[in-house]
Amino acid sequence: MSGTVIVQAAANAPPSVTITNPVSGAVFVEPATVTIQANASDTDGSVTNVQFFANTTLIGADSAAPYSIVANNLAAGSYALKAVAVDNGGLSSTSAVVNISVVAPVSITLSPPLITNGLFQFNYTANAGARYVIENSSNLASWTAVTTNTASGSSEKFEEAFDAGLLRFYRVGRLPSP
Repeated sequence: MSGTVIVQAAANAPPSVTITNPVSGAVFVEPATVTIQANASDTDGSVTNVQFFANTTLIGADSAAPYSIVANNLAAGSYALKAVAVDNGGLSSTSAVVNISVVAPVSITLSPPLITNGLFQFNYTANAGARYVIENSSNLASWTAVTTNTASGSSEKFEEAFDAGLLRFYRVGRLPSP
């Protein structure tokens, strides 16, 4: 009895890739600096590089884990971010799209303060989705953060219990994007 044995190489499977930062829906203030990170793996080989795109424009690539690039000076607008991983067999795969927004910064303006029902209050203008810090001081020299928040709209309200015995000054600042 005789026979022939034919050995075929296993088919190459494409790699997998997922953007881990930023999260979809993140808001940045221009000129934005955005760190884009991705996890990529290949079950039957190795990932040789990950390319990063904003809309259809290649903005950078990384050939070593952890895969990331920094996109600098992004102008106001909407961006669809994606990552494309390529493996050592030449196959590629594309991540799900992560949508982010870059907004033009608004000038932070505080309303006149009010004291109502024992609460000290003021409103301030904001970019929805941007992060802010409210600080207070008793001497205008040293400032203490009272609270931080992510603005839900174009006007935010701050309030705290009013103490007639304390002299305080307040300021609001925009924090760096995530």
